[in-house]
Amino acid sequence: MARFCQHKYSAGDIPLRQLNFNFVDEFYSYVLKNPIKPNDPCTKNGAMKHI
Repeated sequence: MARFCQHKYSAGDIPLRQLNFNFVDEFYSYVLKNPIKPNDPCTKNGAMKHI
């Protein structure tokens, strides 16, 4: 999640008050499109585990 926050907000972390459906949806899309390991992308179930 730190990589997503850095990419999206240029910050390492955000307050819990700013978490909303839009944030969760964007994070879900980010996890699916930007795998940690290049040869091992996340599936829908793996993305849901990260959330």
